Amino acid sequence: MENQNSGRELQRMVRINEEIKSVVAVAFKINLMAMNAIFLAKRAGQTALGFGVLSNELRQFATNLQKQMDVLREMIDAIVTARSGDAFQNSSDQTTAQNRRLDQVIADTVQMVDLGGVLARSAKIEAAYGGDFSSSLMQVSTDFEQTIGKIQQSLSVLTGYR
Repeated sequence: MENQNSGRELQRMVRINEEIKSVVAVAFKINLMAMNAIFLAKRAGQTALGFGVLSNELRQFATNLQKQMDVLREMIDAIVTARSGDAFQNSSDQTTAQNRRLDQVIADTVQMVDLGGVLARSAKIEAAYGGDFSSSLMQVSTDFEQTIGKIQQSLSVLTGYR
């Protein structure tokens, strides 16, 4: 029974690690998109000032998300290391505590990504005021929204591994 539980836990850690890699790749994409959006907003001038501010916030969101994924990755590494070799004799209480901390960091990440979704929707509203650039800004904000949606899907997979 113990080996079966440890096997399931190891599979869980591998799946979570794969989702982390996916989220990191998407966060990098958001960062690049946000930089391009900031330049586009500058070209649009005063009418896209709010869009530029939101794009900068989305860039910061992407950076913070990458840091959060680093925290998750370190937690996974620590859990796997603690459960391997001689350290495998972890008590049930230690395993439960580690899983609880991991679940909390994932829940915090879900909240962070929800905020990113709000920023993307707000950028869509600001895009409407972009004058001649409004259609380009609207496309960029739609891309933000769809990309953050991919992260939300990955996180829903992570929360399903509890």
